[in-house]
Amino acid sequence: MVRRMAKRRPTGFGMKYVLLLLLSFGRLHGYSIITILRELGIPGITPSPGSVYPTLKKLEEEGLVSVEKVGRRVYYKLTEKGKGYVKAEIELMMGVLDLLRELHERALRKLSASREVDEGLEEVETIVNELISRLDSILKKIKDTKNKYFEK
Repeated sequence: MVRRMAKRRPTGFGMKYVLLLLLSFGRLHGYSIITILRELGIPGITPSPGSVYPTLKKLEEEGLVSVEKVGRRVYYKLTEKGKGYVKAEIELMMGVLDLLRELHERALRKLSASREVDEGLEEVETIVNELISRLDSILKKIKDTKNKYFEK
C-alpha cells in the first residue's frame, strides 16, 4: 500500500532572511526595500511598512543591521556580524539544496533500477524539483534586480 504525502504549498522564506539577503548586496532605505520585495514577488512575503520596518528594527537590535540617517532617509546596511550570519545561512541553504539534489538523484536511480513507478517517489521528485526551481527563480530575480537598486 502506497501512502500518499499530504499536498502542502511551501510558505516561502521569512521576512528576516529576505531582508538580510537583500542588504547583503548593499545599503538600502526602507522604501527601496519594499519596492524591491514587491517587484520580486517572493511567495510568503507580503512587503509593507508594517512588516518591513519592525523586522529591520529587530535586526538592528540583534546587531545584524546598522542604521544611517542621511537627510530624511534612513538607510540600512549589514554589520560585520550580519555579513557573517548571511554567509552562514547561504552555506546552510546551499548544503540543503545539495542534499535535496542528491536525494533526488538517488530516488531516480532507484526507480530506474527497479523499473517500478512508485507514486510516493514521483511526488517527492515533483516537490524537490519545485523547491529547487523556486529557489533558483528567487536567486535569479534578486540578481536581476541588484543593478537596478544598489550602488555600484
